[in-house]
Amino acid sequence: MTQTEAEKRASLKYKKNHLKRVPLDLQKPDYEKLKEAANQAGESVNGFVKNSINERIDRMTAEGTIDLTAVSADQEPEEE
Repeated sequence: MTQTEAEKRASLKYKKNHLKRVPLDLQKPDYEKLKEAANQAGESVNGFVKNSINERIDRMTAEGTIDLTAVSADQEPEEE
């Protein structure tokens, strides 16, 4: 199904206001390991990276290594 122009604009607006791109450069052998680990976990590379980041943040928060009380995961992004 093709998106209408209004749907495209809404999608772009959502992405602009709610998402932040994080470029990641990896050596090819490291990417191949990442890709294989994601595959074996039954996840996409993107999903595997996101889950790994969240698991580490959760672990470090539980250990008291980091304090994210000033940042709310449910916080709505500011409108521009």
